[in-house]
Amino acid sequence: MADAIDYNEWKNGTKEEGTVYSLHSFFRKLAQGLGPSAVILIMGALGYKGELGADQPFAVAENMKWLVAALYSFSAIVMFISITFIYNLNKKKVAQMTEELTARRAAEAAAAPAEEVAELKEDNSLAEDVADTAKKE
Repeated sequence: MADAIDYNEWKNGTKEEGTVYSLHSFFRKLAQGLGPSAVILIMGALGYKGELGADQPFAVAENMKWLVAALYSFSAIVMFISITFIYNLNKKKVAQMTEELTARRAAEAAAAPAEEVAELKEDNSLAEDVADTAKKE
C-alpha cells in the first residue's frame, strides 16, 4: 500500500493516504460481499441444492470440485495480470520515485517558511485594518 500511495503522489503531486486507504477498504468489503454471492449463484447453476446438505448427488460433488479448482485458477490469473500489468512497480522505478519525492518534499519544506511569513504578514495587516476600523467607530 505504501508504494501505491507514493506512486499516486509521484504521478499527481498530492499525497492522498486517506483516500487510498478508504478506497482499499471499500473495494475489499465490496468484493467480500459480491464474491460469495456470485459463488452461490454458480453453485446453484451447477445443481447444488441446499436442502440436501451433504447428501448431494455425485455429479454435483464433481461440479463443486471443479468449481473450487476454477476459482483458484481464476484468482491466480487475475493476481498475475494485476501484478504484471497494473501494479508494475519494480525496484528501479521505486528508487527513482523515492528520490524524486524526497527532492520534491525538501523543496516544499524549504519554501514553507517563506509562505508562512507571507501569511503572517497578511494576517497582521488584516488585524491592523480591524483595529483601525474599531478605533474609527
